[in-house]
Amino acid sequence: MTPFEQLFNALRGGVAFVLVLTVLVAVHELGHFLAARMYGMKVDAFAVFLGGVRKTDLRGHLLRPLGPKYPIWATAGLGAALFAFGTGTTNVTVALLGLAVLGFAVPAWIALRLEQLYHLPELAGIRRVVIGALIGGVAVTLTSGFSRGNLVVIGCAATMGAWIGLLAAYYAPLMLRSGPPTGDPSADEEMGHGAVLVEGQPVAVRFRPLWHKMTKSGVELAVNVMPLGGFVKIHGAQPQDDGSEVNIEGGQFSKGPFARFVVFAAGPIFSLVLGVLLVWVSLLGQGKQGPPTNVALKVQAGSPAAKAGLKDGDTIVAVNGQKVNKGLDATKLVRFSYAESKDGLVAVPVEVTYLRGTATQTVSITPKIGPAEDVYDDDGKKVVDHKPYARMGVMFKPTMVPVAPGEALELAMLQPIGAVINLAKIRSAREASDNVGGIGTVAVAATDSAREGLWPVVQMAGMLSISLGLMNLLPIVPLDGGQMAIALVEMFRRGKRLSPAVQGLVTNVGVLLILVLFVTVFSVDLRRIAGTPSNETPMSAPK
Repeated sequence: MTPFEQLFNALRGGVAFVLVLTVLVAVHELGHFLAARMYGMKVDAFAVFLGGVRKTDLRGHLLRPLGPKYPIWATAGLGAALFAFGTGTTNVTVALLGLAVLGFAVPAWIALRLEQLYHLPELAGIRRVVIGALIGGVAVTLTSGFSRGNLVVIGCAATMGAWIGLLAAYYAPLMLRSGPPTGDPSADEEMGHGAVLVEGQPVAVRFRPLWHKMTKSGVELAVNVMPLGGFVKIHGAQPQDDGSEVNIEGGQFSKGPFARFVVFAAGPIFSLVLGVLLVWVSLLGQGKQGPPTNVALKVQAGSPAAKAGLKDGDTIVAVNGQKVNKGLDATKLVRFSYAESKDGLVAVPVEVTYLRGTATQTVSITPKIGPAEDVYDDDGKKVVDHKPYARMGVMFKPTMVPVAPGEALELAMLQPIGAVINLAKIRSAREASDNVGGIGTVAVAATDSAREGLWPVVQMAGMLSISLGLMNLLPIVPLDGGQMAIALVEMFRRGKRLSPAVQGLVTNVGVLLILVLFVTVFSVDLRRIAGTPSNETPMSAPK
């Protein structure tokens, strides 16, 4: 595949991912919206995407003029060109030079301008950029190791972290209130209002959506900038130190804990229902998964098979001289290719014969020994209980079997249950890294699905919606599940609110857990994208 084809596939997958994520989050938030309105809560805003655009012109408050911005974007273009050339020609030095420009020089340059524009302390913006870059680079280094082969991946992680730090600098005015407190808990601060201090005096700064419209019922519909989900803003949702949030008319906390429990549960429920429906539709459209063929659907980057020269579309015809008719035959012949030694298990090379076009080739592949798991035969009967599994890093193209509507619905409804059971079976950090993924994993899945056609995209959207619903049920504040847990505790307390100190502690712990989870999953994503092989079973229609 040429670099241009890779770029086209990545762009197509990116568009599919953004469209799918937008729809799924909108449906999730619609659940919150409808439930809140049902219980008489006032909804201030329903927004798609995150982050607004600064609409306040601050140039009149500058102590010295800003330089032109065009050289910045020219430098960014140069960095992008160097990175593209370096990756296209596998020149690590040139790729790293491009990342240095994109991941440090450009964000630092913009951060310096923001410091001047917002009257921030010296190097305040650059510190955010540097801290973001360090977090991204160190996280990947700790999880995947430091080597020349990982330098570009580490550089990409640092670049992403630097730009996240730059976003924090861009929205720095929102950290400062635009005016003194009113003393009225019902007067929620309007979204997008902030301020900067100019010679000790606050100057209001406003960030607004790309598009917005006020409905007759007082709900602001908005489309923001960054394609990272969306939100519903319910009136009076901010706890007050004196507990006066319960007195806000139409506010979230003016209703009882049962009503709040239902409102927070409605989002995950809508996500799960939508996911089941999308999986059902995809099953009707493409059928359920049958036995895999012996054609490689995907050879995972950096896997033993990829290092041996196998590519997507190759047909494996024999392993160690034994004929292969379907993917399960190859899997069986490879999965126990290891031997015990005093240092533990050692992988045993296998001879793999494959067909590419009309040419037949044989290569030696040393499989990667994965975590222990149960082994089943062709009929789904367990034949080996929890044994280490050796893999080449090949996902085989499945056969698709037509399925009746009733059976398809049954299979679709089993998907959330199966997802929970699979997570419950995870027994180690290694197994967790092989079975979980974040934005990067989903983006790669979206790219692969978009290449395969409509029904794989619909199925991927359904599975992602189910994951979104289940993730939000985790009992961690500020996730929906955490808010549901608080409401449940208050129900047992006969409606008595938790103290502000307890709420603050629970929220801070929850935010810390989410940050740890985000960094962990992000590092797993990057390690997987860098080429660490995972399961050989593709994400396809349910069996």
